[in-house]
Amino acid sequence: MSLPSTEYEPRRAVRETIACPARIWGLTLPPSDVLVVNLSANGCMLQSDMPASIGESLTLELPDLGSLRGVVIWSTGARIGLEFEALIPQDAYLPFLERHQDRSDG
Repeated sequence: MSLPSTEYEPRRAVRETIACPARIWGLTLPPSDVLVVNLSANGCMLQSDMPASIGESLTLELPDLGSLRGVVIWSTGARIGLEFEALIPQDAYLPFLERHQDRSDG
């Protein structure tokens, strides 16, 4: 597991643009509706009305994938970067992308 950092850190995996409503919660964050806007097998960016602190452990509930645990690695305004504790298995990840990929940009 990587430590939270304020320095630029290149991503280990390409994030795919999606548009998927989800729920998120944590120790200090009540269950909240969010929109996952990009996703890789090891993390995501989401839009939320609720603030989250760097280093905070959260649970993200995604349709078809269930609960994913992760750590906030960055947070700015209404956007949160989450790194998952475990990779999404490829046999679940690829079909999920097919169903939720945002094709509006081309």
